[in-house]
Amino acid sequence: MKRRILSLLLAVSLLWGAVPGARAAGTVAGQALGSVAATLRLDFPQHLEEIRERDVQVALFRDGERLGRLSLGWEDGGARMGGYPAAVALRNEDGGELGGGSWPGYLDVTVENLPQGDYVLEFTGEGYVPYTQRLTLRDYSQHVTLGTGDGTFTLGDVDGDGAVDRRDRELLSEALGSEDRRDLERFDLDGSGEIDVTDLAYLTRAMSAGGGAAVRNTAMLCPPVDTAAMLDALLRSGGSVLSGSLDDLFLSNGQTVTLSGGDGALELDIPLADPVELEELQIVSPEGPGAILAGCAGVEYQDGVREELPFDLSLPEGIYAIGPVPGSSVISIPLGRRVPVKEIVISVTRTEGGGYAVAESIRFLQEIVPDNPAPPNSEIKNLTAQAGDGRVDLRWGELPNVSGYRVDYRLRQGGEARSQTVGVPRAEITGLENLKTYLFTVTPVDGGWQGRTSPALAVTPQPAKVPDAPDMVSVGALDGALTVSWKASKNATYYEVYYRQEGNGAFQRFGGQLSGTGTTVNGLTNGVTYEIYILAGNSMGLSGPSRTALGTPESPDYSRPEGIPAAGVLDWQDIERVWLGDPNNVSPSAYTPDRPFRPENMADGDYSTHWTSHAYGDGNWWDSKQVFASFSRPVDLSAVIWVPRLDGGYAANLRLYAVTVWRQGDNLNGPGTLIAPEPGRGGSASDASTWLPVQGNPVSTKFAVMPFEPVTDVVQIAVSIEQRAYTAVSLSELMFMEYDPSRSLQDDISALFAGGLDGPHTELVPGVTQGTVDALRQRLNSDERDYYLHTAAMADELDLAEALFLRQPTGSRVLTGLDGRSGAADSAKYSQGGSELQPLGAAAGAGEEITVYAGIPGNQTVTVYASQYNAEASQWLQKIGTLRNGRNVLTVPKIGSQNTPRGGSLYVTCGGENPEQVSLTVRRAVKIPLLELSGWYALSDTARRDRVREYAAELETYVSAQGVTDGAKTTDWHNVTEISLPTVLLSLPALAVLNGSGRTQAEREETLYNNVLAWEDVMHICKTTQGIDSTYGSSDMTTRQNIRCMQMFSGAFMYAAGSHIGIGYGSCAGMVCGKPISAMGAESGVNGLFGWGIAHEIGHNMDKLGRAEITNNLYSLMVQTYDGKRNTLPSRLENSGKYPAIFTKTAQGLPGDSNNVFVQLGLYWQLHLAYDGGDSPMDFYNRFFKAWKAGTYFGGETGYADKVARTASAVADRNLEEFFTRWGMVLSDGTRAALANYPAEPRAVWYLSDQSRRARLEGTQPAAGSASLTASLTADNEITLTITPSFTGAIQGYEIRRSGDGGQTFRPIGFTAEATYQDVVGSANHRTYTYEIAAYDILGNAVGTARSNEVRVAYDKTLPESAYTVSRSGDTVTFTLLEETAVSGLKVKNAPENGDFSVEIQDGAGETRTARAGSFGQGNQAVDDRSSYLTYFQKPGAGPEDTRIWTYDAKTVTVTGIPSSAADGDIQLISYAGDNVAFLEGGSVGILAEDYPYLTSSGSAAIPAGTLVITGTYRGDPLYQTVKIEGRFTRTAVNGDGTEAEDAVEIRFLDGRALLFAEVPEDGAVSDISDGLFLFIPNVQREAELQGEQSDCGGENLLPSQMRAVLSRTDLPDSAESQRVTAETLWTDTPGGTDLPAIVLED
Repeated sequence: MKRRILSLLLAVSLLWGAVPGARAAGTVAGQALGSVAATLRLDFPQHLEEIRERDVQVALFRDGERLGRLSLGWEDGGARMGGYPAAVALRNEDGGELGGGSWPGYLDVTVENLPQGDYVLEFTGEGYVPYTQRLTLRDYSQHVTLGTGDGTFTLGDVDGDGAVDRRDRELLSEALGSEDRRDLERFDLDGSGEIDVTDLAYLTRAMSAGGGAAVRNTAMLCPPVDTAAMLDALLRSGGSVLSGSLDDLFLSNGQTVTLSGGDGALELDIPLADPVELEELQIVSPEGPGAILAGCAGVEYQDGVREELPFDLSLPEGIYAIGPVPGSSVISIPLGRRVPVKEIVISVTRTEGGGYAVAESIRFLQEIVPDNPAPPNSEIKNLTAQAGDGRVDLRWGELPNVSGYRVDYRLRQGGEARSQTVGVPRAEITGLENLKTYLFTVTPVDGGWQGRTSPALAVTPQPAKVPDAPDMVSVGALDGALTVSWKASKNATYYEVYYRQEGNGAFQRFGGQLSGTGTTVNGLTNGVTYEIYILAGNSMGLSGPSRTALGTPESPDYSRPEGIPAAGVLDWQDIERVWLGDPNNVSPSAYTPDRPFRPENMADGDYSTHWTSHAYGDGNWWDSKQVFASFSRPVDLSAVIWVPRLDGGYAANLRLYAVTVWRQGDNLNGPGTLIAPEPGRGGSASDASTWLPVQGNPVSTKFAVMPFEPVTDVVQIAVSIEQRAYTAVSLSELMFMEYDPSRSLQDDISALFAGGLDGPHTELVPGVTQGTVDALRQRLNSDERDYYLHTAAMADELDLAEALFLRQPTGSRVLTGLDGRSGAADSAKYSQGGSELQPLGAAAGAGEEITVYAGIPGNQTVTVYASQYNAEASQWLQKIGTLRNGRNVLTVPKIGSQNTPRGGSLYVTCGGENPEQVSLTVRRAVKIPLLELSGWYALSDTARRDRVREYAAELETYVSAQGVTDGAKTTDWHNVTEISLPTVLLSLPALAVLNGSGRTQAEREETLYNNVLAWEDVMHICKTTQGIDSTYGSSDMTTRQNIRCMQMFSGAFMYAAGSHIGIGYGSCAGMVCGKPISAMGAESGVNGLFGWGIAHEIGHNMDKLGRAEITNNLYSLMVQTYDGKRNTLPSRLENSGKYPAIFTKTAQGLPGDSNNVFVQLGLYWQLHLAYDGGDSPMDFYNRFFKAWKAGTYFGGETGYADKVARTASAVADRNLEEFFTRWGMVLSDGTRAALANYPAEPRAVWYLSDQSRRARLEGTQPAAGSASLTASLTADNEITLTITPSFTGAIQGYEIRRSGDGGQTFRPIGFTAEATYQDVVGSANHRTYTYEIAAYDILGNAVGTARSNEVRVAYDKTLPESAYTVSRSGDTVTFTLLEETAVSGLKVKNAPENGDFSVEIQDGAGETRTARAGSFGQGNQAVDDRSSYLTYFQKPGAGPEDTRIWTYDAKTVTVTGIPSSAADGDIQLISYAGDNVAFLEGGSVGILAEDYPYLTSSGSAAIPAGTLVITGTYRGDPLYQTVKIEGRFTRTAVNGDGTEAEDAVEIRFLDGRALLFAEVPEDGAVSDISDGLFLFIPNVQREAELQGEQSDCGGENLLPSQMRAVLSRTDLPDSAESQRVTAETLWTDTPGGTDLPAIVLED
C-alpha cells in the first residue's frame, strides 16, 4: 500500500530544532549580544554533596566547538565559559538562595554576552541520562528548564546505558542495604548515606518519567525602538540626557544613562517601529543615588487599548532592603499575559535622592521564567472557587491526557486532610463548616502518575440562612456596667447587644456589630435591673433574639455584711495586732503606690482595704496564706469570721481552713495548739487535706464562718486558708465570735431535739412543752438575738419543735443513709465514670437559706449542690458547701442570668467509707417528689411497687399543691422531680412525668415500674458493649447517667456533656415510658428502649474511640437491635438504606473517612456483624473495649488506625488488614506485620450487612454459581455493564472492577446489587477498558468472577453548554464564555456539505485572532464522530496545509458561515484535542517495499526494504510521545496423549522500535498535530529468542495473535519506557501469512 507523506522526520530529530533562551547582553560589531540560561529542577531531593560527587556538569557548545564546562554543585558568580561571563547559582525548593543549606531545589546556570548563533547545552552526571538541548540566539535570549524527574536529565541511569529501565532497578534492588563504598557511590541516589527504599522509589518513578524541556524566549536582544524620536520627545518635555546614550538602555551593555525630567517628572516615551509581544517590562537601575523607585508605565497595545501600570519600590522610613540582583534595583512590570505592544511611556515620579534618574537598561521580556518551574501540562491553572452553605464548588482549567484530578483540602488552622478524586475539571466539596477557612489544592492524576499540585486556594463556606439565636447568655455586675457573654452561634459573623431597664421603654443597641462573644455594657445606673438580649448576624441577616437575661450593676458595697452578729463579736477594736505569716505573700497587682498594702488593712474597720495574696499570675501562688492576730487581753472564742474582698469574685476562692491558738502562758514563739481540725480526729496543720471546709457560703453572704470548739484564754491566734485552684486569698476584715456560756439560746433550742445540734432533728426530747417552745421564741425575738448567727435557722428550729410537739407535718426531707458514688473509683476500675449526684428530694430558690442537719459519723465528705431548673448547659450546677456534723446553714446561689425564676433541685455527693451511716435532714426547702429506687435489687417486688405507688400519689398531689401550670412549666423551678434508679438519675419536670406516665394512678404505677426495667436494659447493653460485665443486680459501678431537663442549643433536642445528658422539655415525658425487653412482643420489629437519641447521647458519654457522631453510635445500634436473644432487630443502617453507600466506600478503598457519619459507622458495625454469635451477641466489642482500655494489643503504636486494627484483629483472631485498608485506614509497616501473624479472614467482611449476620445465625449455606458480564458504551464517557447471574443462594452483590491496561490489573470502583451498573470514566479519552465483577454472597464469601468485553472510550471533548452563552446573527454564531477558557477546535453536527466558514477568537484582554478558515466540503478532521464536521484551530498565520493543533485562551469565539438551520446544540467548541492512536485501515502490518533513508541526531540511517513494519496514525505532540505495540501471544501445547492442552496466553509488548513522523512547518516549531504517522519495526531476532524460535523464522510468523497500539507521553522516542498511557486502540487480530501488503513511503 502507499501513503503520501508531505514531510518525514524522526521525533528525536526534532529535539535538536531551533528552540529559544535567556537575556540580552550588549553588542559586538553592531550585533546585539544575548544570554543562554538554564534551570535544572531537582525533582528528586538530593543532598548537595551527592550532586558534587556525581559530578553534575553543563557544557556549552557553539558550532560543534565546546566553549567550556561548569560544575553545577558549586555557587560561582564569576565563572567564564570560552571567555564569556557565566554564573552558577543554587536555590532551595522554595526558589530562594540556598545559603548554607544542603538540599537544593534548583541549579541555575547563565552565560552572557554571547554573539548570535546556534548553541548546544549538554548536561552530564554519574547516574543521570545525558541530555542535550539545542538553542538559537537570534531575536531573544534563551532560557531552558529541565528536570531530574522528567524525560530530560533523568536520575537513575545507574548502568550508564543512557536510559532508566528495568535493568537499573534490578541492579539497585540487589544493592539495597549494601554499605560497600562503590555501591554507595553508584546507588545512593539521594545522598542519605545508605541504599534504601527511597533510592528505589526514585528510580522506579524515573522509569516512567516523561515531559520535556521548556524553552522560553526571554529578553529581546534588539528591540525596535526609535531612540531618535525618543530623545526628541524627552527634550520637548523639558527633560535631558545628562550622561550616556539612550541606545545603551536597550542593549544591556552595562553602561548607565543619567536622565533628568527638568522641572517636572521624568517621562520616557518609547515608540516601537513594530509591535512587540511582551509579557513583562523591566527597568534596571544601579543601587544608590538616582535609582528609579516609583512611577508608572503607560502601555498601548496593538489594538489601541491603553493601560496604566504603576510601580513603587519605595520603603518606609528606617526600612532597608536588598533586591534579588545584588547592586541593582530591578523594577518588574508584568502585563498579565503575552500581548503585542506598540508604544510604552515610562513616567518616573521618585528616585533615590531625587533630582535625576540613573538607568542601566530597559528590557522587553517575551516570556517570564517562573521561580519554581513545573513540567508542561502537569499543573492546574485558573483554580477558582464558589463558596456555598457548608460547601465549596471548585473549577479549574482542563488538562489534556489525564484521567482525573485529586482535590485535597483541610482547615487552614490545621486538622485532618481529606481527598476527593473527580474525573472532570470541577468538584463539589460538601460537609464543610461554614465560616471556617479551608485550603484546597488540585493535582492532575492518571493512574499511578500525578502532576504538580496547584497552589493552595483559601475558601470560606458561607451560610445560606441567618444564624441561630445565641445561647448561654451570662451577665455579670460591675460598677455602673454589666459584663455580657454568650455562646457562639452557628454561622454567625457578628452580634448585636440590646438592653433596657427592666420593663421600661424600648430596647436600644449597645455599640455596633461585635465580632466576639462578649462585651461590657457601660453607662448604666447602679441598683437598676436591666434586661439584655443578643442577636446573631451574618450576610443573610439577623437571627431571632436570645433568651432575655437580667443584670443589676452594683458598686462595691463596703458596708458591714448583713448576718454578722451585732454583738458578741471581737473586731478591729479588740485586736491588738494583725500580721501575715509570710509578709512577702502580697499580690503586686492589687495595690498602687499611693495605696500600698499595710498589715492593719486586715483589721481596721474599713472594708475597702484588704490583703490579697499571690495568685497564679503573680507567681508563688503556693506560698503560705496564714494570718496572725493578738489580743491585749485573754479572750474566749468559738469561731472566726472572715470577710474577703468585697469587690470582684474573691469570696469564691476560700476553700479550707485551719486554726491554731496560743493561750495565756503559752510560748508565743512556739507552735501553739491546733484546734481546727482537731488532731485527735486526724487533723494536721501541715496537711491541708485534713483541714475543714469554710462555712457560711461566702459567695452569697459575703463572709465566711470558720467554727471550732470553744477555747478560752486566747492571746494569739493564727488562721490558715487553702484557696481554690491557683486563685488569690483575700481578707478585708478579720473578726471572731466571742464565746460566752451565758448566751445559751442556740444551745437551749438545740436541746429540744434528740441528739442536740448534731442530731437529725426528727424527734423531741421528753418533757418539751408548748411553753418551752414559746419561752425560747420570746428570747429569740429579744435583743439577745444580736449575739447569734443564723437567727432565721433558729426560728425555723422552734417552728419544727412546735410541729413535732403538735404531731403536725414538718415538711422536712429526711435521708437515712447515702450511696457512695465515686467517679474516680469507677474510672480506675472501668475507665468509665458518670454523675456522682444524689438528690436530696428538695428544691429551693436563689437567695434562699436552707438548713441541713448532718450526721456524718466517719470520714465521709458530703457536699451540697444547687441546680437551676431547665437551665443552659454552661450554668446549671453550683456547689453550696461541704457539710460538717450538726447544723449547716447554706444560701442557695443564683445560677445564670436569664429573666426567669432562679432555683431548682438540691443534690449531694458523698465520698468515703460507710456512706450508709450518713443521715441528713433538710429544712427550709421545698420537699419535692423523689422516687428512690437506687437499691432496686435489694428490695422485694412488694417494696418496689410500694415505693412506686407512693411516689405516683405524691407526684399528683405536689403538682397540684405547687400550682405548676402549663404556661410556666418550663420556667417554674418548683416543677421538678427526681427518679433515682440503680444506673440512671432522671431529673425531670414533675408535670411532664405526671402526664407522660399515664392518666390514672394504676397506669402511672405500671408505667413507672416498667420504666425502671427498661433503663436497666439500656445500661446493661451499653455497659456490656464497653466491656463492663457487672450489670443489673451485680453492677458495682457507683456513678450513673444523669438525664435532666435542660434548655437546648438551637437545632438540638438532646446533648451529652459528660456529667449529664440534657434533653428538651418535649422529650422528658418519654424518659418515663420505656418498655423493657421482657415486655416486647414476639413479632415486634422494634424494642421500647427510648429510641435512638438517648442511646446516642449515652454513647457520647461512654465512647472510648473518640470519633464523635460515629463511634458513639455503636451504643445506639446495640440498643436499637437488642431483642434479648440474638439481637437481630433492624438497625438504622439497614432501615435508612446506608449499605449501598457503605459497600461503595469499601469497594473503592480510598484513603480517609467518609464524610457521611452513618457510612463511616459501618466500619465499626461490620465487626459486630462478622464476629458476634447468637449466644453472645455483644461479645466482640465487650472484649474489644476491655483490650482497648488496657492497651493490650497496641504494640507501642500511637496512631488511631493502628491501634484499632491491632485490637480488632486480636479480638477476632483474624488478619483484618484488608478490611481496614478497604475502609481507608493507612496502617504502619509494623501493624501490617503484626496482623500477618493472625489467620486470614476468608470472607469480605466489608460487604456484610444486618441480613448477613441473620443469615449466618440461621445457618444459611454459601451461594454457588456463575455470571456473565457485557460492557457497552452508552454515552461519550459512560459505559453500562450488564450482569447476567446464575447463582443458587443469596447474593449480596457485585464488586465492579475496572482495568485500563488490557485486563492485566483491575481496580475496584464500585459495588452494586443490581443487574446493571453505569461507569463514568471522567476525563479519560481514547482509552480502552475491560471490566470484571466479583460476586459476593450474603455471608461475604467470594462466589465467582466474570470478565467483560473490551470497550473503547473515544469522543470529541467539547465544552459543556454551561460554560458559555450563544448568540446568533444571520450566519454568525458567537460563543461568550463565562471565563477565559482553552479551546482548540470547532465541531458542527449535521454540517452542510459545502460552504465557507471562519473562526475568530478574542481572549480576555480583547485581542482577536483568526483561528481557522476553510470549507465544510473539505478538511474534515473528525475521527471519533465521523457524522459531524470537525476542524482543529491553527497557529495564527499558518497556512491551510499546517496540521498543527493550536489551543487558544478564549473569552469569545465568533464563527461565521453557519446556516441558520443549524441548531445551537449542534455547534460545539472543542476544549482539548487529546492524544489518539489508530492502526492504518487496510494495512496495519506490511513489508517495506523500498529502502527508506532518514536523518537522526547522529547522522543518517535507513530502514531496509523487506522490513516487517506495523503502521498507524497518531494525534498529539511527537516531542512528548512514543508508540508501543502490545501483543497477546497464544501458545498451544500437546498433552502426553497427543491431545491439545488449553491455550496459554502471554500479554507483553513486542520488542522493537517506534518511529514517529510529523510534518515540519515552516517555522520549525512542532506541537500537537492531527495526522502524524508512526512506524513500529519489530526486532525479529529478539522476538525469535523470546518465543524460542529459530532466528531465521519469518517475522510475520512471530507476530502475536492479537495486538493493539499504545500511545504514551514521553520525551524519549527511542526508549521502551514511557511515562503514562494517553491513548490506545482496541485489540485486533493481527494480519499474518506471506501475502502481507507492501508499504511504500513517499516524500
